[in-house]
Amino acid sequence: MEKQKPRNPTTLSHSQIEHGRCLYRYLHGYINKEVELASGPGITKGSFIHQVVADYVKYCVTNKVQGDFEKFNEIFKARFKSFKVPEEYYKELWEQSMEFGAKSVHFENVLDIENKFKFEIDPGKIITGVIDITRLYHDENLDEDVLNIIDYKNQANILKVDEIPTEQLRIYTIPIFLMYPGIKYFRRGIYYLKYNFIQQEPEPVSRMDIAVEIDATKEMLLRQWDRIRNATSHPPQTGEHCFKYGGCVFLKNKECPKFNDINKNKPTDIENKIRKCKEHKLLAKELEAEIKEGLKSECITVDDKEVGYALTEETKYNLNQFVEFAKKYDIDLSELNVSKTQAEKLIKKFQRETANYDIDDFDGRVEKMQDTKKITKFKGLTI
Repeated sequence: MEKQKPRNPTTLSHSQIEHGRCLYRYLHGYINKEVELASGPGITKGSFIHQVVADYVKYCVTNKVQGDFEKFNEIFKARFKSFKVPEEYYKELWEQSMEFGAKSVHFENVLDIENKFKFEIDPGKIITGVIDITRLYHDENLDEDVLNIIDYKNQANILKVDEIPTEQLRIYTIPIFLMYPGIKYFRRGIYYLKYNFIQQEPEPVSRMDIAVEIDATKEMLLRQWDRIRNATSHPPQTGEHCFKYGGCVFLKNKECPKFNDINKNKPTDIENKIRKCKEHKLLAKELEAEIKEGLKSECITVDDKEVGYALTEETKYNLNQFVEFAKKYDIDLSELNVSKTQAEKLIKKFQRETANYDIDDFDGRVEKMQDTKKITKFKGLTI
């Protein structure tokens, strides 16, 4: 029997666009299907956490419950078995997942979970994907409902504020825009599963502005379609994509024709360390802004004097995130009094200690903390 000629996929997804930034990688991964492009411990752990969170949120929404830790534990164990994750990662993944499992799920705001979509950008040119979660909330300043599109990520690096929405979120906005014609405002964000932290656009975006953005996104998709799908040759192409998603499999195996050129320009350990420090500081800054805004608006005053403090659920959540992140990086906080002054001191202390934190020693310090069963107690908050 004659061997069937390799065929180009009939659709295009964001993952294919990312891998297609190098046509050599796209040829061997998607057309010839000779290798698994997304593989390795990091990908396995990320996919596992992603699925556990999706299953748990789906359970809470379906059953209209804010939380069920026993069910979360059950989902975790079942998925750990089905994903065939190496046993050595169990403790790490459980501790990371447990932080999410301890949170309340606001099921009443969820519109859809793992929404599979496809749409045409031109006759016969179909874009596909899966949107992790869409929510609807009421914005008091606008006095309008806002549709919230959230993408789960297990990546370590935190994006800059002006990098939201990402190219992926811009693509995801197109089907949602068409599905909900009555929605006037949209807001996109990333939920970092590694840190249990959500990073969103600064403000909701109007439907009119989204329509203009969609035109530009469709043009980008058409260009990528023609470049990737209609390519007559597939040479290796270098760039940042060589090191994303755990690194190119051909580069790691020294099979890339450009290996020697790329390896000379590979980021050094010190460059990676500086990048990680910047990411942690950015996360601290994001949380600081949200906490300070909450403190400013919720402090009770009588005759121009501060006499008390009212915590909303949102600020409780932000403060919890702040403390959890401090705890993750082994920053010693013995007490948290819920007052404006104390919170500001906490923020300053956190930023100061983070600035001097040795990133390279992170794993060792966490292991040491776990082995000695060191527990830091926080007063005034339930973690």
